[in-house]
Amino acid sequence: MEALPQLYVPGIPRIPPTPPLVPSGLSDTDSDDDDPDNLARSGKHVTLRALTTETKMLYRDVIQFSSSPRVVDLSVLNARRNESKSGRGWMPKKKTPAAQVLERKMQAEKLSRRVQGLLERASALGGRL
Repeated sequence: MEALPQLYVPGIPRIPPTPPLVPSGLSDTDSDDDDPDNLARSGKHVTLRALTTETKMLYRDVIQFSSSPRVVDLSVLNARRNESKSGRGWMPKKKTPAAQVLERKMQAEKLSRRVQGLLERASALGGRL
């Protein structure tokens, strides 16, 4: 990719290429490789702090989901039935009762998968402690 010439687009100034990274020791933001927070960011290990933060966020999402029940909107369906002579009229799939219920079930399954993933990571962390 770098061997290719730069693409010229009229009206857009040419941007000089990014210089290569020069390893020059530790900066004020670098830390030791054994630092647990650094390992959590790199994805090598899950720390207790990261797990606690994720637990709090997931708990908030589950509480919000369970405290805001959805009512299936049948008014659009009834209005369409009243308008058409045959009792069936076209309506967007997203407005159908089945699609509304399916959307809510998908949200519940997504939260359930997040909870299961958190449980697996917590049990893996518990085995290392």
